[in-house]
Amino acid sequence: MRDSQGYMEINGARLYVTRMGIGHERTIFFLHGGPGLGDSRADIATFEPLAKDFHLVFLDLRGSGQSSETPPFTHKQWVEDIEQLRSSLGLGKIILHGSSYGGFLAQEYAARYSENLECLLLNVTTLDGTNDLKAIDNAKASDRCQLTDEQLHRLFSGNVENNEDFYRLYAGILPLYMVSFDPERDQQKLKQIHFHYETHNAAFRGLVHYDMSPKLPHIETPTLITAGELDWITPADCAKQIHTHMPNSALVVFHGSGHSLAREESALYVRLIQAFIEGRVETSDHIYDSRRMLNV
Repeated sequence: MRDSQGYMEINGARLYVTRMGIGHERTIFFLHGGPGLGDSRADIATFEPLAKDFHLVFLDLRGSGQSSETPPFTHKQWVEDIEQLRSSLGLGKIILHGSSYGGFLAQEYAARYSENLECLLLNVTTLDGTNDLKAIDNAKASDRCQLTDEQLHRLFSGNVENNEDFYRLYAGILPLYMVSFDPERDQQKLKQIHFHYETHNAAFRGLVHYDMSPKLPHIETPTLITAGELDWITPADCAKQIHTHMPNSALVVFHGSGHSLAREESALYVRLIQAFIEGRVETSDHIYDSRRMLNV
């Protein structure tokens, strides 16, 4: 059961927030990926089982999902929204989970507000914006990709023309996100997306300024980093870079999974993050293989 769902006024924007497990002592915030097309619904479906032990807070970032299209759409603003939401809810330290682009914001938050974090969970993400060209190459190498080189570069550089254009561009790469190929599933997903092309454009144009490599070594927050072995857009090497830069981190690479590993391996993934939060996965220079984590 959802304990609370609706709008909150945060920093001049109306953010759509879902809370579950209200009353539990420890709180997990979830940051979705894909500004302008992602939202909290997939995270709610995946992480709802954790509500029996934790207070869960899911939000649609400003400019995404059901939240208002209130600019600016910048890392700085999104981080301040997260902090203001935490404060408005009267919470102390939180556990922060960020997937993909949400992982960018989770890192930025940790660098700015580490005193408000219990631990950090970074899933299928990267520490800077330099991986886009490799992602484009990976997309072009896949027989599932339906976009031209020009279309891929427009999408990744934040030059989408309107929401109809955004729909067509995302439809052309959606089959790459899951290891299993299911066109009917992809069509159903497309029908459910709230497209906000201006948010996407602002986010991806802003990546030229995104580089966490100087800041990560100073973050002492216990951090779990997860990556998919077959991820095309943020390959496991991106996670290894983060792990190298963060002294108090653990890295788990999910064998046979792609960018959507939290959906493809949801039961194992949920057990893993709970084990990490409870201190049963040690931070280490060693890189864990998900096949050895089956009993966490």
